[in-house]
Amino acid sequence: MQLDGERIMATLWAHRGKIIGGLVGLLLGWLTVRYGFWRALLFTLFVAAGLGIGAMIDREGLDGFFGRFAGRRR
Repeated sequence: MQLDGERIMATLWAHRGKIIGGLVGLLLGWLTVRYGFWRALLFTLFVAAGLGIGAMIDREGLDGFFGRFAGRRR
């Protein structure tokens, strides 16, 4: 049985959540062992904040993102 690239990609795409979750778990486990629980938690919080800011920029664009902080002065 020979697997071609298209079937492999389809299988990976169908299980992408499990793959990403496993890789994130592996990274967080390594960070915890290497640097300790609190430093790993702090790193995770910074990554989550960066992802959140990036998602807002993707949704609103840079002008909308910075406009949110500038606000309208009356």
